[in-house]
Amino acid sequence: MLELIDSLGLLAIEVETCPEDGVMLSALKKTLAAHPVKACVFATTLSNPLAVSMSEENREALVRMLEEHEVTLIEDDVYGDLLFDGHRPKPAEYYSKSGNVLTCGSFSKTAAPGYRIGWLHGGKYTAQIERLKRAYSCSSGLLQQLTLSEFLATGAYDRYLKTLRPVLQRNAERMRSLVSEHFPANTRTSEPVGGSVLWLELAKTVDSEALFDNAIVAGISIAPGLIFAPCRRYQNFIRLSFGHPWTAEIELAIAWLGKEAERLASPG
Repeated sequence: MLELIDSLGLLAIEVETCPEDGVMLSALKKTLAAHPVKACVFATTLSNPLAVSMSEENREALVRMLEEHEVTLIEDDVYGDLLFDGHRPKPAEYYSKSGNVLTCGSFSKTAAPGYRIGWLHGGKYTAQIERLKRAYSCSSGLLQQLTLSEFLATGAYDRYLKTLRPVLQRNAERMRSLVSEHFPANTRTSEPVGGSVLWLELAKTVDSEALFDNAIVAGISIAPGLIFAPCRRYQNFIRLSFGHPWTAEIELAIAWLGKEAERLASPG
């Protein structure tokens, strides 16, 4: 997303996010007052990488604030179906009175990652979006769309989600337990309420880029914290994924990462 914003010649401004409540409305208010904001991209349900959701009260306040400033909201709802408790919150678009909210979803985090198929409800921008879609890619793969359409129509997708959510929740619990066991004692972890990612804060002396490079050599994939901010913040943070089927290899990888994090944290 940050690369896309940069490619459009725009600047990204980070708005603080609370690990329990989501986007901080007080911080957003200050940002809108200080900068000529054109649009906001927020995930009100299971933001990445904190996996936190906003309350319905705060969603409504968020939309009201942006509409008062005539700022478009692009809602990233790709994890919306993956709250562990099965609850499906109303999207921010529900509270819009001007049609100035776009809702983006995807099946890439749930049913079929390889299909790379998503959906978009464009509000008052629908006609413009359709025109841009035709210009850039004409259409998505028809066969994959028909397959997913049939999957949804039979009710199989909803049944699948009911089995997927508890699996992801168990994976999250396993990963947090292993991180607690193998990582240095001062490591802090997020408490995801859904989704498939875990956010870790390591010792300030740990360079997540170095950890990323060393992990790749060892055949382990992580996301360094730097890619989650428009400026060089979160140098000592990493994101782990628990979205894959659980294996002994994953447990060994977490143990390796913990030892490597401890080594990088040590001076000299």
